[in-house]
Formats: sequence, C-alpha cells, structure tokens
Amino acid sequence: MPRPMVSNRSRIVENIDIRTAAGLEIGALHNPIVKKEDGHILYVDYAPTEILRQTFRYPDASPDSIVETDIVWGQAPLASSVEQPVDYILASHVIEHVPDLIGWLNELRAALKDGGQLGLIVPDRRFTFDARRNVSSPGEMVEAYLLGYRRPSIRQIFDAAALSTNTPAAEDWPANGMTAGVPAEILERLPSLFDWVRTLHETQHYQDAHCWVFTPASFLDMREYLAALKLFPYEIERIFPTEAGEIDFAVRLRAVTGSEAVKDSIQTARRTLTPHEDDAVSPAQTAERQIHTHDVRIAALQEEIAQLKASSSWKITAPIRAAVSLLRNQTTGNP
Repeated sequence: MPRPMVSNRSRIVENIDIRTAAGLEIGALHNPIVKKEDGHILYVDYAPTEILRQTFRYPDASPDSIVETDIVWGQAPLASSVEQPVDYILASHVIEHVPDLIGWLNELRAALKDGGQLGLIVPDRRFTFDARRNVSSPGEMVEAYLLGYRRPSIRQIFDAAALSTNTPAAEDWPANGMTAGVPAEILERLPSLFDWVRTLHETQHYQDAHCWVFTPASFLDMREYLAALKLFPYEIERIFPTEAGEIDFAVRLRAVTGSEAVKDSIQTARRTLTPHEDDAVSPAQTAERQIHTHDVRIAALQEEIAQLKASSSWKITAPIRAAVSLLRNQTTGNP
C-alpha cells in the first residue's frame, strides 16, 4: 500500500499552533498556506493587491482570488512594518526570486521573535526549468549583499532566460550539465536575449527572475558558507528532501543569535539527505523517480477500483468505468 503523501505546505506549519501564533506569509497571492480565518496572519508582498492583480498570470485562477496585501515590502525593512516581532514567517517559492538573498534572510530574522520559525518551500533545480543552471555560489550571494541588490541583476535575468528548459527540444540536455555541446535552441535565443537585457539595463525596468538555484544539498552548503560569515542567523530545524514526483523541498529554520548551534544543525540536516540528493542527477535517475511516482499512482488507482467494485450501488458504475479507463491509459501510456 503506498505511503500517504504529506505536502510541503503542511510540513512547514505542522509544529505551529496557527490559531494562537502571529505570523507573516510572503507572496501568498491566490493560494495562501494559512488563511485569515485559520489564524493571526498578515500577507506581505512587493506591491499592493491591485498591482498584483494586474500582473497575475496563472491560467487556472482568477486575479480576483488574490488575497489582500496587508504589508507592502519595498525599500523599508520588513521589521519596520510590523508592530512587534512575529512567531513565524512562511514563504513558498519566493526565496529564489529575491535579488539579495543574504539581506532578505536577515530582514526576515529582524521581524521574527527569538526562536521564531521561518518555513520555506524551495524549488529543486533538478526537476524544474532551472535544470541546466549551476547551483548558486557563495560569491554570487556575497556580491548581491554587498552591492545591495534591490532588483534582479542582468546576470541573474540573463542566466534564467538563456538556460531555461521551457522548450521540448531542450529537455534532452542532461540535468548534471554533462553534454557534448550547447543545444542549438540555446544558441539561437542568445542574440535576442542580449538585446532584451540591454534594454532592461538602459531603462532600469524591474524584471522578475529566478535569481537563486538550489538542490537540498546545495541549500545546506550555502547555509554553511553563510554561517561561517556570520550571515545566517538560523538553526536548521528540519529539511525535507524532494519527494519522488515533486519539484520542491521544504525547510524549517529557527531564528537564533549564536553561531555554534547553527553549524551543528546543518550537519544534523545533512544526515537526513539520502544519496539521491546529490547535486548531479543523471537522466536515468530522473527516469527512475518518474517510474516510482507512476507506480504509486497506479497502486492508488487499483485500491480505489477495488473499493468501488465492493459496492453494489448502481450510481458508482460510471466512476468505476472512469477509473478503469484512467488505469488502462496510465499503464499503456495512451493519452
């Protein structure tokens, strides 16, 4: 029987009493982790609600579904916008977008109580359109911090656009970077991308991008680098490696002031990572994960069909046929 799947959204709040704790959620948009009716939560974003709705680009949701922004986080530090430090902060698929990662993490720390929790859901570059990109380096992070980036840099934007795996022809390039040459479709897009980023530079237009690229292992590497620089004021309470068939991993951080506990927590977190969490993942390993996910789905469908067939109600004959059809299609690979 397949193991029940636990979502990363559940994992980063499972040890918080959201009914009584005060929290912030960054970038909730139309799908908040904690709803207003569930707890004391304030929604933080880079722009007011009306601006977010104008630029909303999710085909499966309406702009009207975006939650109301309580705090607009711009030039001023986040801590100046809250009356007092909060118990927890949540951010799902946000950390990769911030231009200055070190500054962002430290601003969040200033808005947290001592011992407060920061819950992050982070895309794993091996299973997203960032698969071709190298994981972020400590030098990139230090540069962004010392230069005080408030918008994605030209390098960050160019790399994100140039190396994206959005087109089918590019999907065959191995995620571990081993290749006989650069795919033609990348070379073809470079000239137009160069003209585009030059215009961005000249106009100083804000362009969103994935500024940072992680795997679970590289996330811990970066935290260790930053801890050595005394620029990472968190213990790693728990890291949840990327599940088979998923594209992201989850991390729970605890706001602290000392550095020794931070180092110890990173080493403890490393022991929770399995061998497949190494930075390089071959196409064969990726295919193996996809097969595992396929098997889990097939087992779940078979169980549902068995439960349906055990019933004598005429009303369930249509769902039975639909489930059998879906099982047959998944087994044979037919659309």
